[in-house]
Amino acid sequence: MKMTPIGYVRNVAIGVDQLVNAILFGWPDETLSARCGRLGHRYPYKFWQVVIDAIFQPFEGPGHCVRAHMKELQRLQSPPTS
Repeated sequence: MKMTPIGYVRNVAIGVDQLVNAILFGWPDETLSARCGRLGHRYPYKFWQVVIDAIFQPFEGPGHCVRAHMKELQRLQSPPTS
């Protein structure tokens, strides 16, 4: 299946997000947004969850980090099976 330009940019953005999370001692296959959604009850993750949610508010509405964590649990970032 051929990837669209928007799909390519999205995949690169997710890869950069995962790289930043790994550099900050997180799991290498988890995005920073998902990490903040998972650990948002603790400082400093609560602070960064508010910041990241505010950045994505105009595009996705509220709750970006929690949704990112739920997508990770559902393995929606996994590569296609075929």
